Amino acid sequence: MTSKFVPVRTDIERDHWGRPMILQTDGVTRIAYRRTTTFTGSLDDKTSIGDWKARMTAAGMADDEGLQYQARGLDTDTDKKELGRIAELAQRKAGGMVARERGSAIHLFTERLDAGQEPGKVYTGDIEWGNKHDPGQGELVADSADYQGHLETYMAATKDIEWIASEIFRVHDKMKIAGTADRIGRGKDGIVRVYDLKTGSLYGGRSMAMQLGMYARMTPYNILTDERAPLEEGLDQNTAVIIHMPVAGKEAWYKDGAPRCDMYELNIAKGFGACQVAEQVFSWRGDGGKGLLYKLGEAPRVSTWEKASARTPAPTWASIVDAADTLDDLRKVWKTAFEGGWLTEDVRALCTARGEVLAAKQKDRENA
Repeated sequence: MTSKFVPVRTDIERDHWGRPMILQTDGVTRIAYRRTTTFTGSLDDKTSIGDWKARMTAAGMADDEGLQYQARGLDTDTDKKELGRIAELAQRKAGGMVARERGSAIHLFTERLDAGQEPGKVYTGDIEWGNKHDPGQGELVADSADYQGHLETYMAATKDIEWIASEIFRVHDKMKIAGTADRIGRGKDGIVRVYDLKTGSLYGGRSMAMQLGMYARMTPYNILTDERAPLEEGLDQNTAVIIHMPVAGKEAWYKDGAPRCDMYELNIAKGFGACQVAEQVFSWRGDGGKGLLYKLGEAPRVSTWEKASARTPAPTWASIVDAADTLDDLRKVWKTAFEGGWLTEDVRALCTARGEVLAAKQKDRENA
């Protein structure tokens, strides 16, 4: 189908931690928002990836005397940024960045194809590296001619999808989260969904369900003009689609030797329910443990600054249900809990009790 977007590859202003700086509705203030992948990855077990990075760093350092020389004499407490840079270079030296860069190249190839452009070649300058951007420059990462079979398979698998937007930056102002969605498209069934291309292995789908669940509820944000746009009309907030096209290893091919490209439906309503848990995790981390530990015999001290900047407690189902002022509001809470997979017996009991109170109040108003 004909694409409706023209990809604009640029980046938004970021703080020194790489967090996007989002202009607020007052037109003056910019606030650092959490990155979507950082937020949705907060519930993941990162043991395996941590072990893998340690192995790749060790292997890369062992084979490069130059990196060893750079690391000598650096202090692990005061030179964290420089040591991190050296560790990343060591991982790349050991081949740890190859899969990531090839995956980024495939994303660029498919993005260009969906926009009616030639896939061409991808260089290191085309891929964001240290928040720098130098299109068409640097070392060659991948040539689309070497992935012709994969790209033809991708085009055949997605031929019935009408792409509405690609690499679209989005924000959730209430939760202060920002990130870029791969695609928004209308499928053969006429439903508009979030689509995400994955070129590596799929692991259960938990963080993916959270990530795409967020994107489906985030407002499109023009990073060139700082303008917010309405949510795409009819965007499905219950399901999204994963386009899985691995480009390395045995799983990159079907049994007949053809390149693999499979579609998976993802339950993002349940994923967004997990995002509410992640919000509580970040709230817990954000207070820095203040008020948890103090010397015996001394009263805990709370400064004026802490009182003035105290965080709003993370919402609970009890507080959400109690905040429902009408039966219609309560029905919306029930629906949200049901769709997110959080309608436990406890939540049902809270809703039932609140419903009895609201029904009695409504009856009193009618009889007044």
